[in-house]
Amino acid sequence: MEQLSEGQFSVFFHYFTSKECPVCFRSKRPRWCFCRTCYFALTLELRNGLWTPAFDGTTAFVENYQRAKAWLDERGVGNQAWAS
Repeated sequence: MEQLSEGQFSVFFHYFTSKECPVCFRSKRPRWCFCRTCYFALTLELRNGLWTPAFDGTTAFVENYQRAKAWLDERGVGNQAWAS
């Protein structure tokens, strides 16, 4: 696996410290990827990928996170009435 660049590390560290879901903009807990609604909308396989160590120096977590976010964005989960 590749190493994270300093820029990638900064961006993903921001996601963890943020209190806003990057998909639906609802509140989320710091150090969580998404709010509960978006997280539980993911398939089990995508959720499991988010349990990879986030800052272990590889891109595994970044790739899993991007895959999960893209899946949510494609389905418009953040735009659903139940997610607002």
